[in-house]
Amino acid sequence: MMQQPKPITLSRSLARSLALSLALALTLVLTLGSPAARAADNGSGLFVNLSSLDTGLAGHSLVFAGKALKRGHPVVVFLNHKAVLLAADGVPQASYQGKSLNMHLADLMAAGGKVIVCQMCMAAHGMTEAHLVDGAMRGNPELVQGYLFDPVYKVISW
Repeated sequence: MMQQPKPITLSRSLARSLALSLALALTLVLTLGSPAARAADNGSGLFVNLSSLDTGLAGHSLVFAGKALKRGHPVVVFLNHKAVLLAADGVPQASYQGKSLNMHLADLMAAGGKVIVCQMCMAAHGMTEAHLVDGAMRGNPELVQGYLFDPVYKVISW
């Protein structure tokens, strides 16, 4: 005949410790929430300064910006130097992670990200506002510096 296993019994102090630990864990989860919720709550934003047209650098920066946006951070991408060509309508772009750089930029704007294009760099490439893809804005010092010096935004450059 097979013996029945003995039931597990907890002492009162052990049961109380487990209950308190569970309550603390639940409180932390409900209080802290997800990283996306914390990002949205603290209002921290990301200002991406992109000057390169290099496929790896430009692609990485746009994917990084998109992930920050999905986590609830407001995102502004400032295109300058050769990177202004990313916002030129009709200019074919290389592919990064299976998507053209143009599509990465369009997806970012469709999700609520802002794209500002350096007006001096546009002029250097013979671009006018009419050349910009839908959603991209021609920059000016007030607009760019408004984000750049806003303490809410963190700056990262590629």
